[in-house]
Amino acid sequence: MKPLLVLLSLASAAAAALAQGAPATAAGATSPVGLWQTLADDGKSARSLVRITESGGVVSGRIEKILDPALQDARCTHCLGDQQGAPLLGLEVLRQLRAEPGEAGTWAGGLLVDPSTGRTLRARLKVQPDGRALEARASLGPVSRSQTWTRVE
Repeated sequence: MKPLLVLLSLASAAAAALAQGAPATAAGATSPVGLWQTLADDGKSARSLVRITESGGVVSGRIEKILDPALQDARCTHCLGDQQGAPLLGLEVLRQLRAEPGEAGTWAGGLLVDPSTGRTLRARLKVQPDGRALEARASLGPVSRSQTWTRVE
């Protein structure tokens, strides 16, 4: 699960530093659409920015920026299928999430790809009521981990 934390850290670190005072997007405070900062495993340092988009009611997310200069050319060597060997920059890390009926701001039923292990995990996103934070939860069987991402835009 440590690689999952690295991925989640990448996504949440960048958003927190830039998001102070950032408004919710035009899509609304409960929409995950936008740019989010992830954090490193230490929970303090920024790792990456993940851009979440929506098309036809389905949400996906890609790594838009990696903040560690040493990882700029890194590839997903553990990923399987269409992402095997793909660059981390631009890698689709969130796939096929849909709004949960009756749960405003909650998106689930999709997958999170952890590039450090190649694992594909169940994903659930919960946008906080103010629209500035997002709880990203990834699960593999009964084990799950959460991380708070911060909206950059």
